[in-house]
Amino acid sequence: MGVGGQDHAINPALARAAAAVFVFKQRIGSGAWSELTACRNRPDGERIPIIALFPSEGPLLIHNNAKAAAEWADLLGKKEELTENWMSPYSRAVTPVEQYRDHDHLKDILHNSIERILPLVTRHKADSSGKPQPDMQSPETSHPTFDFDGVTNEFEFDVRVVQQYRESMRPQLRLDYPPELSDSDFLQKSNYLQDGRLTVAGLLLFSQKSLKVFPSAYTSCSKYLGTDKTKKTIDRTKLTGPLLNQLSQARDYIEAHTGSAERPTEISQIPEKVHEYPMICIREIIANAICHRDYADRERGILVDIYTDRIEILSPGCWVGRQLPADTTVLLRNLASYPAQRNMRLAHAISSVAMMEMLGSGIQTAVRDCEESRAEAPHVIEKDGYVVVKVYPGQRWHEESRTLEINLPKSPGSQRVLDGARKETLTSRFQLIGTPQLFLALSAELHSFNAQHPTPLFRHYRV
Repeated sequence: MGVGGQDHAINPALARAAAAVFVFKQRIGSGAWSELTACRNRPDGERIPIIALFPSEGPLLIHNNAKAAAEWADLLGKKEELTENWMSPYSRAVTPVEQYRDHDHLKDILHNSIERILPLVTRHKADSSGKPQPDMQSPETSHPTFDFDGVTNEFEFDVRVVQQYRESMRPQLRLDYPPELSDSDFLQKSNYLQDGRLTVAGLLLFSQKSLKVFPSAYTSCSKYLGTDKTKKTIDRTKLTGPLLNQLSQARDYIEAHTGSAERPTEISQIPEKVHEYPMICIREIIANAICHRDYADRERGILVDIYTDRIEILSPGCWVGRQLPADTTVLLRNLASYPAQRNMRLAHAISSVAMMEMLGSGIQTAVRDCEESRAEAPHVIEKDGYVVVKVYPGQRWHEESRTLEINLPKSPGSQRVLDGARKETLTSRFQLIGTPQLFLALSAELHSFNAQHPTPLFRHYRV
């Protein structure tokens, strides 16, 4: 440690650090706790990412050693204190991460956690150097935040939506809200309800009447028979109500109106579902659109447009954290170092139920899903007051859906289904109720037909 002990050796390094990682095993020493507390209490302009890792099980000594048991209980208490009220944007809680089981698991969690905060660390170091950062704007000056804690005149909330939200919360966050807590008390404690009235965030998240206050709080989903809007619209749906419902319904809409196939596997009786588009990426892009759109725009909602060669997700406003060149396409992966800062109240709420990744890591997750699906990297462009994200189909779906080994059952029933499918000329969705063998036969039979047709007919398979 050198002269001065631990304070002399560690505190100067922490003062210069761009991130802090704390790994605990059996106990939390007073020195480590004071260092962690000092990091948490830094002024807003000097705050850095903090990762605190805890084991999932206590040491064997706690069963017959009173001191070890007391230290373990103290560790659990401090762990809860660190993540308490994490979903509040004003708290200084540490973002909860998975607890490690063993050394290898610890390494995996640490690697993923560092990957998540790396853009923030890079930005912190660049800001500390004093050098001007090109194309960067201050979120506070360029993108005014919306007051989601403001109180509305609405008091009705959907009990089922609140209960579903509570049941879906991440386990470590659910501890702060015991089951015996009433729905009203839950909303009050979470600052979604004040004096019996919903806050703006509470209205958007838990009320069916959000359009009364925010007429643009909707998601419009459309399916086009071509590669642009001049072609025929074959389906259009307007999603309203609680934002989390819109998120899941928009994803379901895309899944229902694009290709998917159930592929038998050798290791399980349950077939593997392969999607035409990278659906984890789709989820993250829609979640980002809902979280970070401009809610001051009262005329335009979120648009989800499905074309024959891509999906476009349009969000009112502009990209937060970086000024994009006008009418110029940027790869989504190049924006991973600029995490959004607008509407953090909604981002905390949605990430608390695992409907999007932990804050700051959604773009990396979306890009990784595209790579695994072998899909072209998503493109981002600002146009006509919207942020437009274009997502492309994955090569894996095309390859796997075309290489299924099949044996066409020779029966009048299967032939009638095939003949009927060939005659369909206007629908992009075809539901089949039948045997797996028939499903495989039809998928292979119709692939050759679809390959020569401008708009594939057999786009959705369901057994």
